[in-house]
Amino acid sequence: METGNYICHLCEKEYEPTKRGRQKFCSSKCRKKYNYHKNRVSSDKSVATETISKPSKLKVDEMSFAGVGNAATGTLLADGLKEIVKAFQPEENKPVTKKDFQELKTLFKKNRYCLIQNMERRYDGALPYFDMATNTIVYFSDPNYSNPTHNII
Repeated sequence: METGNYICHLCEKEYEPTKRGRQKFCSSKCRKKYNYHKNRVSSDKSVATETISKPSKLKVDEMSFAGVGNAATGTLLADGLKEIVKAFQPEENKPVTKKDFQELKTLFKKNRYCLIQNMERRYDGALPYFDMATNTIVYFSDPNYSNPTHNII
């Protein structure tokens, strides 16, 4: 095991460490001072490099026909791509428009009774319909229906 004293990295005093191999400073005060000076020096260097890298001559942006043309071309290309994507989009993924909604509304108003496709006929052959006005299921007899059990001789 290691014995002996260490030397502080900031004040260079000799001290006996409590955590051997990990401790570099004699006290928390020295550790904080070292960290403060290290961060301050590095931030001063970054400020100095920023001022050097700035060009001395500033160019003022002016409006030109080339710049306006480039902006217009970019806008047209972006809008064109959006429309192309919309054109190849399947019908079921497109959003409902006001016209589509109005068509559905008139369809429901025009047809009070809608045939229910996924229900069986009643025992006497009547078909199930949904009544839009009362929100109930109504059965209407089918004149073309002939019960196969009645044809037995």
